[in-house]
Amino acid sequence: MALSMREFAWWQYRAQVIRHVDELGPGDRISFDTVARFAYANSGISRLWFEEAKPLLDADAVRYVEKLIAQPG
Repeated sequence: MALSMREFAWWQYRAQVIRHVDELGPGDRISFDTVARFAYANSGISRLWFEEAKPLLDADAVRYVEKLIAQPG
């Protein structure tokens, strides 16, 4: 339960940033996107949590993260 709540807290933070991502400077945007992409594409626990929680999460933020995940590299 604690792990799930930790992942949800990180998601809430990232979803808020995604709402204002166009206001980030280029370096901040690259950093944010890189960390979010790594978390949900490569990190086992975060990736599994994201896949299971997707139906309950903000659809726009989910689409943004899915686009990050789909990027090559």
